[in-house]
Amino acid sequence: MTRKRLSRDDSREQTTQRLLDAAQKLIAKKGLEAASVENIAAAAGYTRGAFYSNFSSKDDLFIELLRRDHQKATAQLKTLRDSSLPVERLQSGAQVISAKELTKTVKTPRQECHDEQVTHTKPVKDKDRLVGTGVGAVVGGLLGSRIGGGNTRIVTGLAGAAAGGYAGNKIQQKVQQGDTYTTTEQRCVTVYDSHEESRGYEVEYMLDGKRHHVRMDHDPGKEIPVRDGQIVIDAQKHGSES
Repeated sequence: MTRKRLSRDDSREQTTQRLLDAAQKLIAKKGLEAASVENIAAAAGYTRGAFYSNFSSKDDLFIELLRRDHQKATAQLKTLRDSSLPVERLQSGAQVISAKELTKTVKTPRQECHDEQVTHTKPVKDKDRLVGTGVGAVVGGLLGSRIGGGNTRIVTGLAGAAAGGYAGNKIQQKVQQGDTYTTTEQRCVTVYDSHEESRGYEVEYMLDGKRHHVRMDHDPGKEIPVRDGQIVIDAQKHGSES
């Protein structure tokens, strides 16, 4: 099958489109500055001379590339408008003005324990300290009875018994209080760990020239999708609207 020979204009148009396609890929990959004329021509399969036969400079090629993309976008938009696609496909999203995160503080209780040395007094068998009182009274009475004579010895004996009983009682009390033992006991207190939990977002957005508010369970970003004049969100919770 004989291949149809391209006309001069068709050949020139084919070269132009190949150069544009190659430039678009290189610019997207490397950036406009890094994409040189030589690289663009080589990627399209042409020489530097072929490049300058179609474009006066790299800037001229870039302008033509923008014009071609604009023409494609315009053609696609016209196709959408003329097709039977739903009008909702042509609606732009609602612009988000602000999205404030709502949080609550959650407190979790836990026990914090430590060991503590506790000193105890041993149980007292002679609570009334009768032994100390009795011994003190006997000793005091004997000492008192040695002083004076006759009735005087009786009086001093009784006084000595009373003083000795009191002293013996106090001595036994001191001994009992010093009779202690130590144990290790666990002491616990309740403390609370706090952390913040998200309760969603209070979102202010613009739709049809009016400001609205809505509660959402996630950050919507810059836009909220719109269908049939209404925003589309998951788990929607409406707040006040103005």
